[in-house]
Amino acid sequence: MNSLKGIGTSAAMAGTVVAMRHLVNVDMVVLTVTIGLVAASTATYLASWRRFRRDRRIAGD
Repeated sequence: MNSLKGIGTSAAMAGTVVAMRHLVNVDMVVLTVTIGLVAASTATYLASWRRFRRDRRIAGD
């Protein structure tokens, strides 16, 4: 099964390239994806920070 390890990622990348060729407004798609990634990263960071603070409070540090 290790020989097929990266086939899903390769297929996803190929699908993205094909879809981007057919899009007219590529800049808007890139902007939307970038904003989505930044929002998801920020939410993940804030959740991690809250968890860290809660764990330290429970541990009594």
